[in-house]
Amino acid sequence: MSRELMNKMSETIPQERWPVSGETIVIGASGGADSTALVFLLHAINETEHRGWRLHLAHLNHQLRGIEADEDARFVERLARENHWGITIEQRSVKDLANQFGTSLEETARRERYAFFERVLRETGARVAAVAHQADDQIETVLHRLLRGTGLRGLSGIPAVRLLQSGGWLIRPLLNIRRADILIYMLENEIEFCHDHTNDGMDFTRNRIRNGLLPLLEGHYNAGVGEAMLRLAQQSRWAHEWIQEQTEQTYRDLRIDEPDLSESPRIVLDAKKLLKAPPILQTEVIRRAMAKLGTPEKHIGFDHVCRVIELIQKNTSGKQLELPDGLYVAYDRGQLTMHRSATTQLPGHAKQVGQ
Repeated sequence: MSRELMNKMSETIPQERWPVSGETIVIGASGGADSTALVFLLHAINETEHRGWRLHLAHLNHQLRGIEADEDARFVERLARENHWGITIEQRSVKDLANQFGTSLEETARRERYAFFERVLRETGARVAAVAHQADDQIETVLHRLLRGTGLRGLSGIPAVRLLQSGGWLIRPLLNIRRADILIYMLENEIEFCHDHTNDGMDFTRNRIRNGLLPLLEGHYNAGVGEAMLRLAQQSRWAHEWIQEQTEQTYRDLRIDEPDLSESPRIVLDAKKLLKAPPILQTEVIRRAMAKLGTPEKHIGFDHVCRVIELIQKNTSGKQLELPDGLYVAYDRGQLTMHRSATTQLPGHAKQVGQ
């Protein structure tokens, strides 16, 4: 089982995204089965394949589970000490931060977790951080997004490799390995791990999908629904990657003016040529321009993009839309101009603001 899992991990992550000999690899270690398996499997790859890595565990205590969370931190600390691995442990009150910023616990925890990895990468001089998302996490993510009404981008699921703001890389070597296989590996090798009892409840949406919806679908509709979700994610990812290549080329062909965006946040596109492109490229080019102007992807709704396309189709010069985050889109004589105002508004509905 160990060799099979190690081979899957090596196939999941491109060779150029692994650390080179002598580099540190930062590993997100919660103490749970998945992350503990990741630690030991990476250690095994390092030893058997003579990779020459330095392992450094990174544990963030979200302070949501009281004594149980403190015990997890002590477990990870002992694991690092006994195996002579580096370790960084921090704690952040996710509940307090969520209240402060008005965000959900899940969103806040995710934001703080990635910020933590960025800090550990800087402090250790590493360029790669590995986290333990596995295939069942992928299944739950795709199903969750499908239920919320996602598009092709969302159906692509969790990427195996992600570029971080620091320029480092986040890799997910377990992404093609099912949770059941991870537990078998842990049992066969008699590896201890911690159990997060909050995963057993129905408090969060992901828990309800994992513990309620998926068993229902597998038991009454399709026993292979998990594998079907994984195939959907893979095919969606292939399609999305191809569309993005076409989008970049179409964007360059349609761009009339794009000054230094840091000084003049404005983009001008050939609107008439845009309407001749396939609908999927129309929407993606508009998304690309909005993103270049600094609008977060999660703030760009499909309805916003459709309103921009409707603005072009009406072919009435002097019309303008106001979109989230202080973004304005104007149509004039065949040109579409997007610019950002000095003020910023929260995400909302686009509205027509004048001639």
